[in-house]
Amino acid sequence: MIPPERHARHHAPMAGAGGDEPREGAVAAGNRAAQAPACGGAPCSLDDYATIHAEMACRRDPQGDPIHYLLVLAEHGMAQPRWLQCEGYWMPRVGVDTILGAPNPQFDPVQALRFRALLRQASDRIHHTAD
Repeated sequence: MIPPERHARHHAPMAGAGGDEPREGAVAAGNRAAQAPACGGAPCSLDDYATIHAEMACRRDPQGDPIHYLLVLAEHGMAQPRWLQCEGYWMPRVGVDTILGAPNPQFDPVQALRFRALLRQASDRIHHTAD
């Protein structure tokens, strides 16, 4: 059980955002960033994140239908809760530099370029395999 004091400290910044969506998004991103060191840093490598992300988006079954994301995760030995941790860690860092018009304080342009290159490589590999 979470002690009431810790719960209040955790949610006070969100309450202080007063419905301001960009500010709420920044607070939520900050909460995820604060949790990462407690979890030992990134829950997966950027290489793994890009590969799995590409496979979820691009892979198809023999009938041409998208492969269910849980099958992709299982092939990589990853459960959905861990994938959600990976998404929560990497997406703010490599996704976009602004959130609802406000600067994304976690965005890392170097990592974002690397992610896009890795994603392109994985996508090319998937599409080449499908040909």
